[in-house]
Order: sequence, then structure tokens, then C-alpha cells
Amino acid sequence: KEVADKLNIHQQTLLKYEHDSSKIPMDLLDKLARLYNVEKDFIFLGKKYELNHNLGEV
Repeated sequence: KEVADKLNIHQQTLLKYEHDSSKIPMDLLDKLARLYNVEKDFIFLGKKYELNHNLGEV
């Protein structure tokens, strides 16, 4: 509820986006990335992105 309030959206709307991140509007995606201090890709790809991102180039 706290995150939804910070984003000025209903909690149910946030839950819907959590289940299907491909439906997140770009402006909300920007707000989420800033709120959690993560790259936008992380919101879509989660831990898989984090692991690949941390590996870097060989």
C-alpha cells in the first residue's frame, strides 16, 4: 500500500503490474525505477538481469 500511495495509484493496480510487468506505463516504470533505485530492465527481468549484469564482460 505504501508503494502504491507513493506512486499515486491504487494498490490493486500495482498488484496487477507486479503480476504482468509488460503492462506498466512508461511514466510509472520511471517512477518505480527511481523509487527502488534500480535500472528499468531490473523491473522486467529481476534477479536474472542482476546476475547477468554483475557478471560483466570476460
